[in-house]
Amino acid sequence: MAGRRSAQLRHAVVVEEKVGNTKKWDVRESAGRLEVAFRRAGDLRDNIVNLSRWKGIGAAAPLFAEAFCRANKNSRETTRSSSANNIVSGLVQYLTVKGVKISGPDDTPMDLGESFLTYLKGRDTTHPTVLSVETQRHYYGTFKKVVLALHEMDPRWKVIRIPPKPFAGLPRKSKPKELDRAAWANVMKAAVEECISTMDEVWPLLDRVHSALAQKKKGDAVSLSDPAEAIAQILANFDGHLPRQGAVHKLPGVGKISESEYFRLRRLAHPIGGDLIPFFLVLAMHSGFNEGFYPEIT
Repeated sequence: MAGRRSAQLRHAVVVEEKVGNTKKWDVRESAGRLEVAFRRAGDLRDNIVNLSRWKGIGAAAPLFAEAFCRANKNSRETTRSSSANNIVSGLVQYLTVKGVKISGPDDTPMDLGESFLTYLKGRDTTHPTVLSVETQRHYYGTFKKVVLALHEMDPRWKVIRIPPKPFAGLPRKSKPKELDRAAWANVMKAAVEECISTMDEVWPLLDRVHSALAQKKKGDAVSLSDPAEAIAQILANFDGHLPRQGAVHKLPGVGKISESEYFRLRRLAHPIGGDLIPFFLVLAMHSGFNEGFYPEIT
């Protein structure tokens, strides 16, 4: 097996020499990691694409990585990144559920090109999938580009056949899903109620925090048994920041705050993403959920 793979790599090197000095990438493999580096002009850093999850393909993963580089040598960085992910979500996922590993052309399933397409279309009875037509096209299109590059590297890879017009008869896009208006109304109602509940808790606390901070500025003591005043004490000692709990434990009195209580205090002052989802939904509703609105509120 090792000797056969070495021969394949030597063949790839011969093909690489035919490419000449135009090659502007490197395939780098180490223990547990596989990446490709596209060299850029001048002193600009290489465009590194992490293909470690491609190792799920099998021992031939570096050869697939070389083919990926050839297929994407003139692509934009964003295209390379999305293409790499397409292989992970498409081909690697397929090989994983099928329990197949590829070491080279000789042990590649004869029907890989066709059976992978069947899998993407959701027609594999043992491992059914539900993918939109657009996603199917993206996954198979990336697979096709890599396979055609493999064909150029070594004709033996033509064992992977690409069917002509693989999506003939299918629409370019999937039909839009029908909106369950009643269910969506319940979601929005729950989001509004959650926003109101959160603000009912936060606004009074903020008022008390402001009052406690004013007390601290005057030099007055605060009651650490009150969450709002405890926040004020911590903010005053850490220049307006809420540090990790380990640092808080060093403060007299404040160190008695439990981990769960301190986590709650921090979330009130600095909500995490999950806390803000109801607010995103309510704000986005005013734009008709136009996706261009989201970057403005995040």
